[in-house]
Amino acid sequence: MELNRTTRLVVAAVLLAAAFTGLLNQTLMVTAMPMMMHDFGISLSLAQWPTTGNVLVVGVVTPVSAMLYERFSTRALFLWSTGLFIAASVLGFVADNFWPVLAARLLQAVASGIIMSFAQIALLRITSPRRMGTVLGLYMMVVSAGPAIGPVMSGVMLEYLSWHALFGAGVLMMAVVFAAAVFTLPNIKAARKIAIDWPSFVLSFVGMGLFLAGISTVQEAPLVGVSMMVAGLLFVAWFARRQWSSAQPLLNLRLLKGATFRRMTVGVMLAFGVFLGTETIIPVLLESHAGRSGFATALVMLPGAVSNVIASPLTGRVFDARGLCTIWAWGSGITGEDISHASALLNSLRQVAGALSNTVLVWAVAVVPDFTDGFRLAMAITAAATVVMVVVFARQARLDRAGA
Repeated sequence: MELNRTTRLVVAAVLLAAAFTGLLNQTLMVTAMPMMMHDFGISLSLAQWPTTGNVLVVGVVTPVSAMLYERFSTRALFLWSTGLFIAASVLGFVADNFWPVLAARLLQAVASGIIMSFAQIALLRITSPRRMGTVLGLYMMVVSAGPAIGPVMSGVMLEYLSWHALFGAGVLMMAVVFAAAVFTLPNIKAARKIAIDWPSFVLSFVGMGLFLAGISTVQEAPLVGVSMMVAGLLFVAWFARRQWSSAQPLLNLRLLKGATFRRMTVGVMLAFGVFLGTETIIPVLLESHAGRSGFATALVMLPGAVSNVIASPLTGRVFDARGLCTIWAWGSGITGEDISHASALLNSLRQVAGALSNTVLVWAVAVVPDFTDGFRLAMAITAAATVVMVVVFARQARLDRAGA
């Protein structure tokens, strides 16, 4: 469908606003963890699940989202997914114990996963090739700024309000997007019937869910925790085997045969894991252990958020000026229809890495009796992951220079 310039700008604004709200929501609850531990009388291992579960579900939903985009009309899919997000946020706002809060967060994640993939695909469809870099830069700004701003925003809000207000903010922000979409969003493409591999979706969700829950449980019930981890890995192996042999996989794991793509996927996973894991445990250190306020926590998190906002659009402008290999030389060899599969695979694995990092770092803090020593262990794990990430990127940079 051909759109005029004004319509494209309005649609892009609606899509970016929706994606920003969904991504902001991913980390909005991390600063509220100490408050929820106190209000509900729960452990740190349990309190991290509204964030870890949210990130995991987004990763699992992402590959399905691309198929849903093809299966349904764009307008209907967008309105239904934003409507689901609003309903889930209302559930969280009125919740009075932990389990409805967790359910609300998981439902928000289903909606967010659809919205984020929808926004990326739709933006690429309506953008002219010569403006692709700028638009992708704006989208990457949203992708990086949303999770970075989440803890800052929640820290400020929790200085004056309860954690219920965080769900209220989600209702208000997405309601504005929904209303704008009702009046401005056209059908960008027609629906077409395609098969969706739902068994693979279930295998991936159950497998990763069991594995991460096992890590959280192993300290209090070692036998149960180890059993859950083993069962989870078996489900993940089943999922991987199904994807490897399928003609139309949910995630095209065969792309990982390419050494360049495999290296850079590992690097991105490590980067997002370090980012999200540290954003989860730093508020716990400052609020629960050091006795700092939510506002003080927000100030600590602010510089990273600002850096993300500044860097992403600049990267997009360099893309437009100098081409792809200046920014992502690792993309060579991924062409044609494989690009969409590579994007889905990278986004899914990045989210899974974030969920795994959250769980492992929270486990590290909880497994050591002294909180300070536990935090140091978590930071040591983060430092090791950062070193590996730098080595991976440096190796690829050397290979790129050698092949230039």
